[in-house]
Amino acid sequence: MEESLDSVDEWMAAGGAALLANVPMSPNRLEDLATHAAESTNVAVVDFGCGRGAFAHRVAELAPSISVRGIDISEETIGHASAVATEAGLRHLRFEVADASGWTGPVDTAVCLGSSHAFGATAAMFDRLIELGARQAVVGDGFWHGQPDDWCLENLGEMPRSISELTDSATARGWAVDELDVSTLDEWDAFERHWGEGVRTVGTPGAIAFAQQRAEEYDRYRGVLGFAWLKLRRA
Repeated sequence: MEESLDSVDEWMAAGGAALLANVPMSPNRLEDLATHAAESTNVAVVDFGCGRGAFAHRVAELAPSISVRGIDISEETIGHASAVATEAGLRHLRFEVADASGWTGPVDTAVCLGSSHAFGATAAMFDRLIELGARQAVVGDGFWHGQPDDWCLENLGEMPRSISELTDSATARGWAVDELDVSTLDEWDAFERHWGEGVRTVGTPGAIAFAQQRAEEYDRYRGVLGFAWLKLRRA
């Protein structure tokens, strides 16, 4: 399959646009986590790596009296998120193109859903949120639920080898884990299915082949790659 970088970027964007968020998260889970974020702060919620802004939008809808901000390096996704917020009249919701690792500003509750890479690594994320003064955090992050093979490690990278290794990293850096859960296989399957459907809407042979390749790759990490959900507070 031959493709240009522009083609891959287009296909990836189409896949992302078909998702609620770029993580294996059901609508019910989003509602639960957004409600928690909205109720746990009276100052500011900051969603680092917010993508198209679905999570930040929901928090802003639930908490009209607090400041909600979304941070992402993608001008395209931030533009989309900002337009939706303006149309909805959510004046207390702002989106900003910025590198999460270097961002500074007021934050009471930090949200990091699949965005630990923006800080360099999971441990660096936990450290940085402490430095920013966050008192609570809602975190979604990957871990190896099963034994990864060489292909998984080469293509998906190093990450905590168990959920306990992930939570130990949080507690070692000053966080207490109030609640812990993992994405179900149903959430994973829906995530991958919707992503592939989004890519296929491009309609070109390259896009269709790209989606098929991802589906075949998913067979390699289904049930091996896990995704954990943590509600954290400063210990």
